[in-house]
Amino acid sequence: MAAFRSETELENKVWLFRVFFLAIALFFALLCLYGIGNYWQWGHDGYMGASMSQAARNSLRFGVVGQAWQYFGFEPPKPADFYTNHPLLLNFHLIVAHTLFGFSEWAARLVPLSYTLALFVLLWFVVRHFYGQLTALFAVSIYALIPQDVIFAHLVSHEQGGMFWCLAALGVHLYWHERQRATRRAMLSFACLCMAMQYDWPGYYLAFFIWLHQLGLGFALWKKHRQWPFAWSLALVLAVLVWINAFVFFGWIYHLKGGLGEMIASFRMRSQPLDWKHYLESQWQWSKDLRGWLPHVLLTSWLLFRLLRLAKGFVSRDMIPFSFLLIQLVQSTLFKQAGSLHAYWTLYLNIAIAVGGAELLYALSLAAQRWFRFPGERSVLLLVVGLFVFQAPFTVRQLRWAVSTGHASYVEPYPEQFDKAMWFKELGKRYGRHTHYFIDRSLGDVRIELRYYLDAPNEDVHRFILPVAKKQSPGKNVLLIDKQAVRNKKVLDSF
Repeated sequence: MAAFRSETELENKVWLFRVFFLAIALFFALLCLYGIGNYWQWGHDGYMGASMSQAARNSLRFGVVGQAWQYFGFEPPKPADFYTNHPLLLNFHLIVAHTLFGFSEWAARLVPLSYTLALFVLLWFVVRHFYGQLTALFAVSIYALIPQDVIFAHLVSHEQGGMFWCLAALGVHLYWHERQRATRRAMLSFACLCMAMQYDWPGYYLAFFIWLHQLGLGFALWKKHRQWPFAWSLALVLAVLVWINAFVFFGWIYHLKGGLGEMIASFRMRSQPLDWKHYLESQWQWSKDLRGWLPHVLLTSWLLFRLLRLAKGFVSRDMIPFSFLLIQLVQSTLFKQAGSLHAYWTLYLNIAIAVGGAELLYALSLAAQRWFRFPGERSVLLLVVGLFVFQAPFTVRQLRWAVSTGHASYVEPYPEQFDKAMWFKELGKRYGRHTHYFIDRSLGDVRIELRYYLDAPNEDVHRFILPVAKKQSPGKNVLLIDKQAVRNKKVLDSF
């Protein structure tokens, strides 16, 4: 079989690459589904899932827009009960999911899972269009083999939807750039950007990058024709859209809270100065656990590869990996405190690793064919198989470790709380919503992962000190206590 020199020589092998893509997609989907029906347990997955599901539950129950994510009262939540540190689009998705499928763990996780799988497919189409079929095959292979992607595939958070809409906006923007008078494509890109901005903060970063790109394109055309370029008109429209998105969200917060003081305080807290040495060391340790050394080698080598090729100029498709690389740098630098707590904070970087690594592997495959006369497409497919043979066992092993520890909660020993979760779920079913729970400290740290199952007003009481005046509720008052932790059993006689 002759060595191939370009993508066009492989058109007659399209079916073979599609078979490989479907096999990789099936592998990725099966890993992403792992643990989708689990209880909310201590850790990233349980905390975010229970909190955001409770917010959707309150939105449906009281007809409110905001995210009252740790509220269990009978009356509509007050302004102080709403979480306003993130845009609202995830909450709207969860409202739809719970309306259609009821309140269950898998229904909540279905939202991020759907975006994760859609992002995988979108990555294939975007890279195939701008880089070619071989590079696309490399890209989805790398992405599927990064443990962090499957560990947090159905984490109920803003990252998955934000990444999808960012890649969609960028892909459509670059597609417009190929035919710059295609106004509909530009408007579609802006619509995707609006979705990205209402889903997660990186949508605003990407809007700025695209705005700069349009200004640069317009300046090049202006130098050539000395006329107002269409790209500058689009840049003005984009600037207005960004301000509208920001005004709508922050205006809603101002109306709800009576000001932006809480939002500003939260920003200062999440961006507060940290010990950079400790911060970088922890990020590196997490990255080794959640990616392995191969993605790091690919990213570093690709960056060196691109630096060596800077003399040939910057092409528009380079925006794909570089935009996600810059998004991650901004996100991790701007919100250091959040990054030091959340092991999923660096998910955006994986798009840069997948696309950049794929571009590097494709260049290496071409070089290997020229130098060593490797046979055509077989070398590429063998390289993909080699990636899976080497990385897949590590990915599966890390996934099993992460799911068993609250999705990489990094707490030793891990407080599983599985028995407590089943008990709290049974209590919620037995006593119903019209109950007031008093949770004794003897039960330990009872967080939202467990309180979610009660779905009723609850409060903590100090160990062995009972409330003097029991609050009035439409139903029963229930004290939850660990009898084994009570040394003086006579203290229980008063119940």
